[in-house]
Amino acid sequence: MKARLLELLFPLLLVPFGSNALHLVGGEMYYDCIGANLYEITLIVYRDCNSSGAPFDPSAVVTIYKGDGTFFNNYYVAYTSTASIPATINNPCLSAPPNICTEYAIYKLQTTLAPDPNGYVIAHQRCCRNSTIDNITSPNTYGNTYTISIPPNDIGCNSSPRFNGRPPIVLCLNEPLSLALTATEPDGDSLFYELCSPLNGGGQNGNMGAGNSPAPDPALAPPYSAVPFSAGFSATYPLSSSPSVAIDPNTGVLSGTPNVQGVYVISICVSEYRNGQLLSTLRRDYQFTVSPCIINTSSAINAQINVPNTYCAGRTITFQNLSTSATNYHWDFGVSGVTTDTSNLQNPTFTFPDTGVYVITLIANPNFPCADTNTTLFEVYDNLDPSFSYWGDLCLDVNAINFYPDDTHPPGTIYEWDFGTDANIQNYIGRMPPPVTFNNTGPHVVTLSLNFNLCSAESTDSLVLFNRPVLDFEPSQTTGCVPFTLSVDDLSTFSTPANITWNFGDGGLFDTLTTHTYTQPGVYNLTGRLETVTGCKDTQIVVYPTPITVNPTPVAAVSVTPLITDIYEAQVDIVNLSPPGYSQLIILTGDGRVYENLETIKHTYQDTGTYTVNLVVINDFNCSDTASAEVLIQPLSQIFVPNAFSPDGDGINEIFRPIVTGYEEYELVVLNRWGERVFKTSDAYIGWNGNIENVGNQAPVGVYTYVVNVIDQNFEIVQKQGTVLLMR
Repeated sequence: MKARLLELLFPLLLVPFGSNALHLVGGEMYYDCIGANLYEITLIVYRDCNSSGAPFDPSAVVTIYKGDGTFFNNYYVAYTSTASIPATINNPCLSAPPNICTEYAIYKLQTTLAPDPNGYVIAHQRCCRNSTIDNITSPNTYGNTYTISIPPNDIGCNSSPRFNGRPPIVLCLNEPLSLALTATEPDGDSLFYELCSPLNGGGQNGNMGAGNSPAPDPALAPPYSAVPFSAGFSATYPLSSSPSVAIDPNTGVLSGTPNVQGVYVISICVSEYRNGQLLSTLRRDYQFTVSPCIINTSSAINAQINVPNTYCAGRTITFQNLSTSATNYHWDFGVSGVTTDTSNLQNPTFTFPDTGVYVITLIANPNFPCADTNTTLFEVYDNLDPSFSYWGDLCLDVNAINFYPDDTHPPGTIYEWDFGTDANIQNYIGRMPPPVTFNNTGPHVVTLSLNFNLCSAESTDSLVLFNRPVLDFEPSQTTGCVPFTLSVDDLSTFSTPANITWNFGDGGLFDTLTTHTYTQPGVYNLTGRLETVTGCKDTQIVVYPTPITVNPTPVAAVSVTPLITDIYEAQVDIVNLSPPGYSQLIILTGDGRVYENLETIKHTYQDTGTYTVNLVVINDFNCSDTASAEVLIQPLSQIFVPNAFSPDGDGINEIFRPIVTGYEEYELVVLNRWGERVFKTSDAYIGWNGNIENVGNQAPVGVYTYVVNVIDQNFEIVQKQGTVLLMR
């Protein structure tokens, strides 16, 4: 480990400020054209947060003038955010001195600016600069002007350049600079970098050009005067340096070596050109502190003894870097015969190809004069995995469970088993315990603890013991007739999911259904099969002690003629056509009559309608079959039409209505002597009352023609027409 202290004095950082808001250390302004003449203006103000000056203004005054100096508008803009700038150094061998604090506030304004032949100048002015600045005479009497211009006739919606990052707050004394103070131009225009003068604006009362000190409202109109440098300093030589600080006009890289500590104001201008024409100039006015920086690089690896979990983390290990004052690192993980076992991350993770002991090397700030190297040993073992498995019968009556670890472990690993108080072996030390028997059903918690070197691991699992399943069932009945549907009432008990299937004995395989239909007579054995595939695994087969007897069923057949007749010929012949195999015959005619053991009968129906004839045959096993036939007794279709009616209100013969029997559909139409319809209905119970369509004026006395259309029950059309006399 190397440590070097250049200097440890910071007098410039400790000089007190005055009472006039001596806190500003810089600022900048840029804009974006959003479109439709709308611009977003961004103002960034930097302040020394260790100073005794005022905090950021809650609202900043932003004033816009036209390019000819004519006032356009004035705005009060609240800041949107604040943040601190880290005190970083561009050299990994150096670290910034303590107690340096710079923060910045961002103010954003959106406003509409129509294209103008003179363009616009946007400005913000504020007092005051720190009194400790070394390259300005009486610095606390001068303020700051942050400004940016919008080009004339900006019909192309131009956006100005903006710096890519925040400026550093410390430059190290006697250390070469290489600061990339670059900017981005959203429109792709050319950029030119140069050192330029900071601008005055706002200040203590009486300061020439300060305007309405210390916060001009509105800001003064352009042009703006430069802050005068002290003797020996200028815009292009803003601080003591050898070689002199300079900025590359194309890259924006600031170089040089500061050689006198102090506080210096530097302005960097970035000019934007398009086709050789200047559009706008971005200016960063900023105060740098040149101070001695500390060199104190130390390489350190967090030793394995401090992170004992790495002993049992497996072959992949994350290393902890405890180095100080370093920004670059190089690790070598000590794998022999390879060159790829390295990393440049600060806290790398590496997977070793094998277990073993490895020399770990860390170089802090490699290839720099302040580089420091540290080595330590790491022991690499496979993961200390405490998981375990078991095998054995989980039925309580025969359980004897064997337990074993799932993984191999380093020699010297201690195995401790805990099987609980319900086991015949409650505790055991060793890799493979003897078979363990538990006394009760239910869950049993088992724990395996591993101990190796400085680390330990524990795993808990549980197993469940079950009572042996019992297959039990009862058929709905044991005797029936073909076709005989048998139902099985499952009375089995089991603790884990089980498959129960049935063999009904008539040649079929096991069936998961609990019902079955026998189609052939015979005597059959009913067999059940139960199988559990988890928990207490068991297979049981039980044959029901009483066989299932399926008796034959006789076959019924009947002939009925005719099937359709009318009420005037209502006699039908019923003939038994059943084959032999029955001992009893019953015929039911559907109208209440029952005939027994008669092979042929003649039966007369007394009324119209549809009747179901059932012929039932029964054998000696009390098995039966029924044959059926439908008999339709129809009424005859008849039409009676009166030849006269007198709707005169005396209550006698007031309606003309034909009388129709035996019909499915009906229609009555009445026409006058000129063939014009005076009445129509499809309802046989509605007649003609002598008025036009039954609702209009009275029809004249006289003779009318009628037409009756009927569809009878045989779906044949019957029509009758004639005349009727209307009298009053």
